[in-house]
Amino acid sequence: MGSWNTLKDLGAGENLTIHLPEQLIGRVRDRAAIRNQSMTTVVKEAIERMLVEESEREAAASRLIRRLQEVPDRGIGGEITWNRDEIHDL
Repeated sequence: MGSWNTLKDLGAGENLTIHLPEQLIGRVRDRAAIRNQSMTTVVKEAIERMLVEESEREAAASRLIRRLQEVPDRGIGGEITWNRDEIHDL
């Protein structure tokens, strides 16, 4: 994860009140019970995963944009001198 700080690295946390649909709360409660974890831990880990995945997507998008900007010249000197019809006439 590189320099990413997880929530557990921050030490004692703050309380946060959120309103969630009962069905979602039930699913979190069930997941917590299966894992033998608190609901807080399950929610914290889900948020951490979301933030890491979002960061990874942003980094991948940046890499893609950089690669597209650095495409090597394929012998055309940066100019396209033909059009679609000329190519399909061949």
